[in-house]
Amino acid sequence: MEPGFFYNYKHAPTHLFVPSATYMLTAGTYKKDRFFDIAKKKNAVSKCLHNVSKEMNWKIIAWVVLDNHYHTLLTASENGNNSVAAFVKKLHRRISINTNRLDNIKGRCVMENYWDKCITFEKSYWARLNYINNNPVKHGYVESAADYPFGSYYYSQKEDWATFEKQYPWDTVNEKDDF
Repeated sequence: MEPGFFYNYKHAPTHLFVPSATYMLTAGTYKKDRFFDIAKKKNAVSKCLHNVSKEMNWKIIAWVVLDNHYHTLLTASENGNNSVAAFVKKLHRRISINTNRLDNIKGRCVMENYWDKCITFEKSYWARLNYINNNPVKHGYVESAADYPFGSYYYSQKEDWATFEKQYPWDTVNEKDDF
């Protein structure tokens, strides 16, 4: 892994950004309100994630959108200026604008905060990938992740995941996810 950049913030912990590294990113809505309560809004969040990733040269590995939060696993841009904070700022701005437009509201705060984790070893990568895939199960949306249409797992070759799901269990991952 190449050297990274430390970003210091006044009201948040220091963040390490390593270009081309893989990150798990989790973000919640303001006060955990269920702003993404219908399919149209979840699809809009997904579209924002995909568009911003493409614009900033990040690669999405996995993603899921629920009523009041999302998780994604991404590979960062090689460009040191495209830090996690810069990525999230652009993404959350777009999500807020689109959500407010769909609700016919102006200026409402939609996204509250985010957490990121730089993935540094394979076991962590696979466990977090499975965690993202199975997050709708964890939160009681569906009994099987394969039935949840607002995440990458729904569109993947599910039979390819069976071995990894057993080898790297998702329910042992310790991530901030109290939604």
